[in-house]
Amino acid sequence: MAIAYFNPQKLSKEELADLKISLAKYFTEGMGKSSGVTSLYFVEEGQRKSPTIEDLPLEHVAGDKYIYEELLGLKFRISPHAFFQVNTQAAEVLYTAIGEWAQLSQESTVLDICCGTGTIGISLAKRVKKVIGIELCQEAVQDAKANAQMNELSNIEFYCGKAEDIVPSLMNVLAPQNLITIVDPPRAGLRKFTTEGLRLFS
Repeated sequence: MAIAYFNPQKLSKEELADLKISLAKYFTEGMGKSSGVTSLYFVEEGQRKSPTIEDLPLEHVAGDKYIYEELLGLKFRISPHAFFQVNTQAAEVLYTAIGEWAQLSQESTVLDICCGTGTIGISLAKRVKKVIGIELCQEAVQDAKANAQMNELSNIEFYCGKAEDIVPSLMNVLAPQNLITIVDPPRAGLRKFTTEGLRLFS
């Protein structure tokens, strides 16, 4: 998957449309075809109204809308804004270690915070009673739901929103005795409120 970020500057709408066509042809028919790009998106940098790249509107210009990856015998759909571990082999080692250390059972409920496309929870789902994933990125949640369905898992559900907003309400209905919490937050880490709440609950 490739996302082209472009500042149109003084280009007209017609010139910009021709540029997108040219870009699509380059990756599907021209010299760029050998790069292996199967999904191409276009972003006009001039539309940026916030410093967050994820807030920029994406335009699909060529190929498939998603890319797919296999991990631990499972298949995953990935959208352009969704997070997914780029080193699949390392992710398999990491997720296998998580499964070994977590002391899972058929009575366990896994709370997967900042779950992205659902990879960790989905990789553990067959070994536990239930998986609950929480993720802020709406595209990632849509991918996670599709991934659970694609892998024929019915004991998993996903919530879209901030962990600090969703976790407290879940704590009122989940039994701490059989709860395993896994967190894979972005670089900024978890909010203090969420971390303290999890410590109190455990």
